[in-house]
Amino acid sequence: ERFVADVQREEDMQRLLKCCINAFGRVDLFFNNAGVIGEPNKGVLDTSLTSWRWVLDTNVMGLLNGMHTFVPAMQAQGTEAHIVNTASGAGVYSQERPTMIPYVALKHCAVVLTHAMRRELESTQSTVIPHLLCPSVVATPLIQTSRHYQAQAQGKEQHELGDMDEVSEAFHRRLHDDGMAPDQVADLVFEAVLKKQFWIMPHPELTEQRITDRYNELITGVRDCPRTGH
Repeated sequence: ERFVADVQREEDMQRLLKCCINAFGRVDLFFNNAGVIGEPNKGVLDTSLTSWRWVLDTNVMGLLNGMHTFVPAMQAQGTEAHIVNTASGAGVYSQERPTMIPYVALKHCAVVLTHAMRRELESTQSTVIPHLLCPSVVATPLIQTSRHYQAQAQGKEQHELGDMDEVSEAFHRRLHDDGMAPDQVADLVFEAVLKKQFWIMPHPELTEQRITDRYNELITGVRDCPRTGH
């Protein structure tokens, strides 16, 4: 059954939960996937606050709306259930480029939120088991959704925007030329759910290298600081 919901709207998520309960009687698996990229060619300072808020309301508040709506309902069932939050590999390693900053920053937030929820659920011996999906490049229409936003913000139809900027075009090509197939990611997710595995990283070699680079960056920064005895 198809259901259209705006993850930014808590009432939509409540309606989605009601639809699931009416159709299936319960919710055992909830895939909490809220993510938009905004304006890929811009950074911290040249991204408009309106664009920042759109990405924030989707990537963070949308994720929270799903958590606040579905986790209590699944806990009330009293049996094992699973929530899979989608963040990104970009949420666990250092920023390498001066663009796509709202997406990267708020995927870091998604990682922290999910990790904190894990500790909260574990502390209460909850029957709900959380998982955190952090993929790298996957063949999805991520750039097209940013075009949809840009058209809305400018009061235009999407075809009136003209050609993509160079950054967006390059990332769009990378997603579709090098991206992992969504079905393959889905198989890895279901395997992790069966194993009750929290971290789900479909691109382990790349992710390990970039996490190591971030560790080296951080440890160098710490060692450059004067010793204070604390």
